[in-house]
Parts: sequence; structure tokens; C-alpha cells
Amino acid sequence: MAGASEQTVGDYATGLLTYAVALKAMDANDAAWDAAQARGYFGIKDIGKMFDEGKPLDGWVLDALAKAETRRPAKK
Repeated sequence: MAGASEQTVGDYATGLLTYAVALKAMDANDAAWDAAQARGYFGIKDIGKMFDEGKPLDGWVLDALAKAETRRPAKK
């Protein structure tokens, strides 16, 4: 399985949240969320579900990062 290409935790978090926002904005189907997770964006499906909770952005981001998997993304 190929992993996310980001090399730092900060870059990975940015990529994960950006990808989740893009998929939600496109109203992506389950297969797209599964594909993102398979590419190394672990926890993205849980983060995507959080958009519907209506929390303020600052609280949402902290909660979203807590749902992200903490293992290091695999290198290509």
C-alpha cells in the first residue's frame, strides 16, 4: 500500500485536512473516501463525518487532528 507523501507531521496534517475539505466540497462518494484512506490518509473518513456536526472551526480542527492516525505515513 502506498502511503501519503508528506514528510513532516505538519505537512501530513495539512494534507489530511485539505483533502477532507476537498472531498466534502465535492460531495465525494464512499469510494473516494476509502481511496484517500488507502493512500495513507488514515482517519480521513472520521474527519469527513465531523463536517456535519456544526462545531466552530477552531474546535473542529483540534477534534479532527485527534482523529487522525498517529502512525508515520509510509514512504513511496
